[in-house]
Amino acid sequence: MKAHHADDLTLQAFVLASTGIAVSSIELLHVDTSYVRGSNGVCWAGFFGRSDAGDATATALADLPERLPAMREYLIMAAPPAAESGKQCATPYGCEFWDRCTADKSVDWISHLPRLSRGQTDELETPGIDAISAIPVDFPLTPKQAIIRDVTASGPPYVVPDVALAVPLEQAETYGDMLTVETGHLQHWSRLARRGAPALRAAGLPTAPVWSEYEE
Repeated sequence: MKAHHADDLTLQAFVLASTGIAVSSIELLHVDTSYVRGSNGVCWAGFFGRSDAGDATATALADLPERLPAMREYLIMAAPPAAESGKQCATPYGCEFWDRCTADKSVDWISHLPRLSRGQTDELETPGIDAISAIPVDFPLTPKQAIIRDVTASGPPYVVPDVALAVPLEQAETYGDMLTVETGHLQHWSRLARRGAPALRAAGLPTAPVWSEYEE
């Protein structure tokens, strides 16, 4: 059980108790990761599990009344609090105000660089670097992050060495922030499915193609 699950359950239990409803137990309903689907489809009673959250919420329930006034003050503020947007805005869930708060950010804002840690972000922002293209070449990045930095700064697309192109680059189609060929994704997914779950596990690959249909 994650911390934000306990926080959510704590608030729900507090609201119920405040309206006079007796809360006899607090539990988290979640997917049981040990469940294995049978040949007759999904058994939902087995698919979900229940975890007791009484101990996880006990201390928070006792402290919540003291924390509520500050929460209410934030809710009635005329302007949003002074906080810099960053990866924390997506934890544990994406913020609904993200687009508004980041409207003035550049298209290559460093928060768009995948897997850039909070410490790395702080190290870049301290001297005023907030664009991927401005990250120094000697700044420690993973190989893939370095490719993104170099392509963003130079412009030309990155082509993996020694890989034969199925079509010329000018005929490729946009797929997110990448280029791809028009067909091939479904065919590759189907080939993986035919290999079967044991073979995929042995190869260290996800087994999703076996039990899930391909979706764009």
